[in-house]
Amino acid sequence: MGIGELDESVLQAVSRLFVPDHFARQDLPEATPVLKSAIDNPANYGLVTTGYASVFAYNNGGNKEILFANQYSGAIVGQQSSITNIFSQTNFPTPDIFAAFETGDLRRDAAIQGTPGTSGIIKKFIDPVTGQLGGVDNPIIRYADVILMYAECLNEAGDVSGALPFINQIRTRAFGNTTHNYQDTNPASTTTYVSGQADLRDKILKERRLEFCFEGLRFWDLVRTNKFDILNTYFTNNKVLVNGSTEQIKDYQKLFPVPQSILDINPSVYKQNPGY
Repeated sequence: MGIGELDESVLQAVSRLFVPDHFARQDLPEATPVLKSAIDNPANYGLVTTGYASVFAYNNGGNKEILFANQYSGAIVGQQSSITNIFSQTNFPTPDIFAAFETGDLRRDAAIQGTPGTSGIIKKFIDPVTGQLGGVDNPIIRYADVILMYAECLNEAGDVSGALPFINQIRTRAFGNTTHNYQDTNPASTTTYVSGQADLRDKILKERRLEFCFEGLRFWDLVRTNKFDILNTYFTNNKVLVNGSTEQIKDYQKLFPVPQSILDINPSVYKQNPGY
């Protein structure tokens, strides 16, 4: 779905949250009423209720959950998606993300085929007909993101109980039942118990990692929540080496370099970000 087709309330949320980057700047009080308006007035938008995999089905493009996406045509050369295909050397999920899914989470098998480290590939955007370059859309903004952002806003405002129904909407679909829903009282198990704001903050961040895996949001989530350096633990544990030494994240890498074409427009005004 193109940006021009969005319902006004959803478009407002998109324009105010993603373009001026309220969320990236953690301006959550400003974001909260906009998200609430989008949820209270969803128009033709909402979660796809036929299962997580249906959101990315090659024959279900432009569904009600996709607010904005990169759209492709599998039939026209040059307009096909090349994000992932079964022959791509970058189309390999890590064992770490595979292990992050809880037992029974249907999203894992919808996003990953096989077992990472041996035969695993990312299948979330693969056209099942061609197995490679196809017409599966790449979501940029999903309604699930609106829901989880709102849950995060409520939690950061101290309303832990108010945030739970929203993250649980996502988890109910993920597992196909309510058994794994989070509770702050009388939990079904210790894994579903939420002990407070800090605990739910971590659970929301993990939920976003799983719900939006391979959709390009993880980097931004880690930066804005000041969790970027957890990648150093991953690099150390998985022996990610650069020139024979374990790679470590540098603080300057939270920002992208300014393109040289921009710097050349007016060198006296535009400066390169530190570290580049």
